[in-house]
Amino acid sequence: MRDTLARARRYRSRAQEFQVLAETCGSAQYAKHYYLIAKHFLALAHLDEERMIVSSKNTEPTLAPE
Repeated sequence: MRDTLARARRYRSRAQEFQVLAETCGSAQYAKHYYLIAKHFLALAHLDEERMIVSSKNTEPTLAPE
């Protein structure tokens, strides 16, 4: 599960890098591409975080019968 969280953090970091590139590239055409790449990295991060939440719910310990 830590790997999933680490991967999501890396995706968010990459997204931020592409957002900075989009803001500083000086070309509207390239900026659109960089923003799209950033958006994809954010989507990947979100999917990994959701996967982690779902898997943690599935692995909750069950209570012993009383």
